[in-house]
Amino acid sequence: MPVRLVRVEGSTEVSMDVYDFESSGTSVADDVRALKTSYDEMIRAVKPILAGKPSTTERWRASRRIVEFADGHSKFRITNFAAACARDMESGANIPLLMRFGHEFSEGELDDSIPYTRYRNLVLKRSELLRLGTYESERARLVRTAPA
Repeated sequence: MPVRLVRVEGSTEVSMDVYDFESSGTSVADDVRALKTSYDEMIRAVKPILAGKPSTTERWRASRRIVEFADGHSKFRITNFAAACARDMESGANIPLLMRFGHEFSEGELDDSIPYTRYRNLVLKRSELLRLGTYESERARLVRTAPA
């Protein structure tokens, strides 16, 4: 399944797949090639990390690499990004959850003595905890749990 891209030009959206863009012979083809190169580099950097048993910090760095790729290509909206990443990384990782982890925490708030699952569970329960008004206190408690 090819990555479907949508390029926004003013108020008009032009939908094509990667193969259409590459054969177009326009500057769009150059943009797509740059996107593909950047995507391949991100996959090569993140795949070995997620294939092993990464520490919490290593997992966060991998998540930030994914987030930075997704946020760094404003010319395109990649509609099946999470599915493409999971497939190309050959990983069972929940990419949207991993990205939320990367958005939610900064590297300085993490501690490798705290398992990733504690951070993941907080991110998973974020909506419910926000509704209850306890999210910020739970988040602060988790960050404080880290030994000094």
